[in-house]
Amino acid sequence: MKKQMPAIFILCQIIAFFVGCSNPDSPAPPPTPTDSTITITSGGTYTGNWESTDPAVAAVTIATTSAVIISNSNIKSKGIGINVPTAGADLTVINSNGYGINPGVSGNYLGRFINASQPKNLVIEHNYIEHTGGIYVWRFSGDGSSGQTIKIRFNSFKNIDGRASTGSGFSNTDVYRYQAIQFDTVKGLANVEIAWNQIINEPYNSAVEDNISMFNASGTSANKIRIHDNYIKGAYPPDPVNDASYTGGGIMCGDSSKGSDEADSPAYLDVYSNQVVATTNYGIAIAAGKNISFHHNRTIASGYLSDGSWIKTQNIGMYIWNYNNESFFSNNNAWNNVSGWNGPGGHPNDYWFPDAGSLTKNNTSVAPTTALENAEFSDWLTKLSINSFYVGPK
Repeated sequence: MKKQMPAIFILCQIIAFFVGCSNPDSPAPPPTPTDSTITITSGGTYTGNWESTDPAVAAVTIATTSAVIISNSNIKSKGIGINVPTAGADLTVINSNGYGINPGVSGNYLGRFINASQPKNLVIEHNYIEHTGGIYVWRFSGDGSSGQTIKIRFNSFKNIDGRASTGSGFSNTDVYRYQAIQFDTVKGLANVEIAWNQIINEPYNSAVEDNISMFNASGTSANKIRIHDNYIKGAYPPDPVNDASYTGGGIMCGDSSKGSDEADSPAYLDVYSNQVVATTNYGIAIAAGKNISFHHNRTIASGYLSDGSWIKTQNIGMYIWNYNNESFFSNNNAWNNVSGWNGPGGHPNDYWFPDAGSLTKNNTSVAPTTALENAEFSDWLTKLSINSFYVGPK
């Protein structure tokens, strides 16, 4: 919160050398790319400053199945930052910065930072990503080995933004459902890890749906998709004080629009040791699928903005609910979590587990306050330091 930023800022400065943290209210200004767009047609390592001023053209396009590494680069775009339309692509993006630019056309939306269709290997680590539609992965063509999987780790996201452009600014009513990280029909994949990412969304300056969304996504019974040790703060409608229709939140462990298709439903996910703060509608949830668990997580939300305004879409900290009435919804559990969540009317609403499995137990409650919300970020920085990790580019 702004009223406590001086203490947080000092803490960041003390340990920034070790963990690469940044003051979420005062990021470094984006660099000005000097190169035009690029289409990569052969494997290799690429470094550059690429920019697209055309919303219909990506700043970087991957048009090869050979291994491509993008490192130490700056990418700005009015549309997609890095587009991966080629099935079987092998892409690593590391130590780079990605920025979305207002498209400048009324009704147009900011683009994804990475839009990947059926890659065979995708590694995204130590990047800074601001005002984009996040990372989207549709299906997967790899074999799930250690060299053909998905790793999204140690990135710093700021203000995932689905608001439509008004030309000079952004709409408060027209919103596209973007996520910081979304898997869409990524099936039966081993060795997947989404870990140690920092995601911060500010009210009135962002519009994210689910910060992390597993939509019809699944690991394997022997090797679940692991989502762990992420710090997520903020998920709001464009007008959090007056908008009552917001449906997003923190980590959606299992989601589907199908309901009756067991083969395509989400399954085999393990979600643990995450900190989810002030994501309003919900913190961590399972709405579809089977064999999904979340444990040893923390969800904290006081329900108030930094100026004391009440957030209208406050709902629940954690839930397990068979939203689609799936006949196969089973073995979905939550244990050893901590939640402190002010729900509608400011009343505690920490958990709702109407369709949870038998392993759901030992979930505890705390009293949520803005001070406790702020303490979560300090705990996150300490956690990074203890593990000698940092987020974003070095």
